[in-house]
Amino acid sequence: MSTNNDQDAEFIAQMLPTFVSEAKEQLDALESLLLKLEDAPADRELLDALFRCAHTVKGSAGLFGLDHVVAFTHHLETLLDLMREDQCPWSSEISTLLLECTDEIGRLIQVGPGEPGSGGAVGRIDLVKRLQEACAGRETQGEGATSAPVSGASIIEHSEPSQGWRIEAAFGPDTFRNGLDPVALLAHLSGFGRIHNAQTDLARVPSIEDLDPESCHLRLHFDFDSTVTRERIDTAFSFVKDDCTYEVLSLGAATHKVEAVKNAFKEHETKAPSTKVAGPDTTESTKFIRVQADRLDTVINLLGELVIAGAGAEMLARQSGQAPLLEANRQISQLVEEIRNGTMQLRMVPIGETFARFRRTVRDVAASLDKDVLLEIEGGETELDKSVVERITDPLMHLVRNALDHGLETPEQRAASGKSTQGRLKLAAHHDSGNIVIRIEDDGRGIDRQRVLERAWERGLVERGVVPPDAEILALIFRPGFSTAESVTNLSGRGVGMDVVLKNIEALRGSVSVLSDQGQGTTVEVRLPLTLAIIDGFLVSVGRAKFIFPLDSVIEVIKDSAARLDDRGRGVIELRGHPLPVVDLRALYGLEGTPSERASVVVIQAGEDTYGVRVDALLGQHQTVIKPLGRMFRSLRGMAGSSILGNGEVALICDVNSLCGLAMDSTPPHTARSNSSDSSGSELVLSSTN
Repeated sequence: MSTNNDQDAEFIAQMLPTFVSEAKEQLDALESLLLKLEDAPADRELLDALFRCAHTVKGSAGLFGLDHVVAFTHHLETLLDLMREDQCPWSSEISTLLLECTDEIGRLIQVGPGEPGSGGAVGRIDLVKRLQEACAGRETQGEGATSAPVSGASIIEHSEPSQGWRIEAAFGPDTFRNGLDPVALLAHLSGFGRIHNAQTDLARVPSIEDLDPESCHLRLHFDFDSTVTRERIDTAFSFVKDDCTYEVLSLGAATHKVEAVKNAFKEHETKAPSTKVAGPDTTESTKFIRVQADRLDTVINLLGELVIAGAGAEMLARQSGQAPLLEANRQISQLVEEIRNGTMQLRMVPIGETFARFRRTVRDVAASLDKDVLLEIEGGETELDKSVVERITDPLMHLVRNALDHGLETPEQRAASGKSTQGRLKLAAHHDSGNIVIRIEDDGRGIDRQRVLERAWERGLVERGVVPPDAEILALIFRPGFSTAESVTNLSGRGVGMDVVLKNIEALRGSVSVLSDQGQGTTVEVRLPLTLAIIDGFLVSVGRAKFIFPLDSVIEVIKDSAARLDDRGRGVIELRGHPLPVVDLRALYGLEGTPSERASVVVIQAGEDTYGVRVDALLGQHQTVIKPLGRMFRSLRGMAGSSILGNGEVALICDVNSLCGLAMDSTPPHTARSNSSDSSGSELVLSSTN
């Protein structure tokens, strides 16, 4: 007996992380659906989807013995069921309660049963009480409807038949694969009735040699003692309608339809799909598998080492001059590149999943500030590396909260200034030259430059009486500890935020630009690389030093023409009748050696700006494994990382946005650069110094 218990414990230990992960997905879906329901409270499909999510969480939690989760979710499920039956109308108070309950379920899943902070057996008592009060006086389940759910082992009772229903159900082989649980369905039915005289059909279960443990072979019939209607039972089965054939008969009429029921189930079994899938004819449910993120990261790291080793082998093959060896290495390189592209796609996730998380933030923060805010999302399908997504969420969260607190006005303030009382906050994303551009736009009050300047005078950041250019005033909001808030709140005013946002984005080799039109609104644009692992690069040399530009940012290469450069290597050349700012890497970094007579200028695109970089030699396309810069070189301006070449040399990866600032003018990084002659709508550009 102890062996079975040990096996159960081992199974639970192995599968519990998967349950937690899937439960979080269901809770995220719950939150998203609740926020959508606020815009369409009469949408029955949304209500059904909400109930299914809660039901799935409760059923899955029951399988792992998380009775505290099951008990609390049962109260939530009861309220959702009342809403589906039009017996509990939607209201903002109900919506807030349901969102709080979603948060509580997430907490209960994390703390586990009986642990400190688990809230006892049913979670937070205040939430349970509010759920019960919301359900008070409304009955859809007949007598005993508020009874707590029971575990799977006690769902089925054996007793003499009584008046009610005879139910026969056959579950399809893909029931488990589709995330459904027959025991959870029975538990749900037992919440408003009594199951008894249950019998299963063992003839459907194959021999042990042919048994697929992931396939469902359950067929059973039972008597159901309940006063609910047939429609109510149909609603319970609606969640498994694609994977279950069932028949509901009144006990008085059951004996007259036994043969018809059997024939219906035989037809279902004949049409049921095969449980074994091979070759390309896979069903939709078998096209997706879960892979732990750390395993994928390990594959990416090994792939990076393979790219470096492949580059070394290719270099040796070229030195040998043997045609067969060169051809073999070329084929290997092509295969490695295909593997790299395919593997990198596995790490790409849509930014919309991150944007969707902010719906709750916008709702709660706007409510706490007594503001009416409409959140718009654009470009949610834009993809980027999951590692970038994980590290950009917090900076974006601060920018969103800052826009809600500082940017958008109250309805009264907006009406007084002739605006719509509802503020607009927009999150947008799109690809641009191997980067992803994320914009946070609001139509609020904009940045009060005079107020910023006065605070800068008070803190000694600017000499009193001196008025810097408009864009440089905007740059002050990114200074450490700078704040214009009159009072400290839980949202802002502590002087910690925008400087941290900038540092976090710079750590991702990104840049930030701010466009503000006083009285009309503010736009913060964040530009980030699509991936932090492997990129296609363009390798160049300056003397003995090697540099790599992201290939997506390289427009063309032109022959170097004489240009007058200052002592820091900056100048301008003419390109097809237009001036092109140029920066010379040799002069910029003080590299040794004599400039090449065959020097070239690599034309680079950085956002909307174009500039040139003078180099000695072009070494061609290069698969680049990105390595972080060492502590000593992190302050090196214009560089974003490093890479190891096939011969063991180290090449520096250029930060095209930072180099752009160095090429355009002589101002140091982090200094604002205005792209507008209109002082009311100037643009601040901040880029990485790494």
